Amino acid sequence: MTSIKWVFEQSPEMGGASGEGFTNPLLGSGMEPAADLAREVIQNSTDAQVPGEKVRVDLRRVTLTGKEKQAFVEAMGLDPALTARRSYFNLPRGACLETLSDASAPLQLLYIEDYGTCGLHGSPTSRKSHFNRLLLSLGDGSKSTEAEGSGGSYGFGKSACSSNSRIHTIVAYTVFDPAKSGVAAKNHARLMGCGYFRSHDHEKLEYTGRAWYGNPVKGGRVEPLVDDEAHEYAERLGFRRRDLSERGT
Repeated sequence: MTSIKWVFEQSPEMGGASGEGFTNPLLGSGMEPAADLAREVIQNSTDAQVPGEKVRVDLRRVTLTGKEKQAFVEAMGLDPALTARRSYFNLPRGACLETLSDASAPLQLLYIEDYGTCGLHGSPTSRKSHFNRLLLSLGDGSKSTEAEGSGGSYGFGKSACSSNSRIHTIVAYTVFDPAKSGVAAKNHARLMGCGYFRSHDHEKLEYTGRAWYGNPVKGGRVEPLVDDEAHEYAERLGFRRRDLSERGT
């Protein structure tokens, strides 16, 4: 399997958005974070509806302890990649990074899964793609222009998800039609984790606070796991494995 790991983004010379910029946009909406989450994820899913399909959104809350918790923490690489920087993040008191080594302390997970949607297709590096707009860009509310329909906007979907995580961390597992990701595209599934933290200095280097959990490549870029690796890792993280016909995220 690909050597998956956390990679923190170093601060560019010309500046850029910090990780907090991806979690804060909805905090002043006046709505409860859970209400923002429900609104955003359901809107994103209905925007990405496949014509003729009925959209379904499932939410599952899972509590892990003991060996199941230890296995998840290992699979997500949370320790030491995130625990070593915990003091920089200014996370809420009681966030799970404080008790990762305590197998008896419950670890709460929330899974949001949609069906009847087109999934996060498109090149991960293109700002027009569903994948890029949900995980990598900020506040882009434009919808993709596709023959099949409007496509999803995902403008603040990541903010709603990450602000409802006490460690501002999300994982996306998606299955889609590879034909919609470009002529040369062959992949039908992707998995990638994202963390949106405070900007900070660590070991004499400056970081934006944005972090990705995936396959590191040259130049500081991180690519998602694809196809069989994505499916296998999704199962390790507690997702329900999807076949090629179960498109969605």
